[in-house]
Amino acid sequence: MLSTPIIDLRLGDAQEAHSASGGGTHRTCGSAAVYSLAGRANLRFNQLSAAPMGNIVGTTTQYRDVIELAKGSHYTLLVDENIAVLKAGLQDEGYKVVIPPRGASDQEIKELASGGWTILTRNSQDFLDDAAHFDYDVIGIEDIRFLDEKPDRTNQTVAKIAGALRRSELATRKGNFFLKVMDDGSFHLRQLV
Repeated sequence: MLSTPIIDLRLGDAQEAHSASGGGTHRTCGSAAVYSLAGRANLRFNQLSAAPMGNIVGTTTQYRDVIELAKGSHYTLLVDENIAVLKAGLQDEGYKVVIPPRGASDQEIKELASGGWTILTRNSQDFLDDAAHFDYDVIGIEDIRFLDEKPDRTNQTVAKIAGALRRSELATRKGNFFLKVMDDGSFHLRQLV
């Protein structure tokens, strides 16, 4: 039976703790803590004191994380004209929103979305078969029963769509996907082949 090391961390005290197996290190500086665990460990936190600290010997690691989005930082949604009322709310959420010309055919919408845009629609079945060919994603909102018409980010329909987009990380995924947003705001993400 393998033993999992337990590291006791006292926030507020300057200390360094090592796991028994040598697999992890923790350094604290005030209430800031940095963890470096090579293996699995159970961490137990004890808040003992928040007293000011004197001279601290040791170093802390500072991370400089970088995230690069696969589809660019200006994520473009091509919103079907039947749900154009969502445009202002989606723009408030930070998305670039394009509405196709009135009366545009499905083929014209597919060509407009080609090259990495995402089609937001209530009839997603019309766009799924050609998504890989034209290189676009599809967001289907057929299951959302009530289409909120508020023109800002308080729009509940926009909140469900934006939440599903963030949680699914669709903007960072390579390939073509179908994101189906449910009425409760949950989603189903499927890769299109």
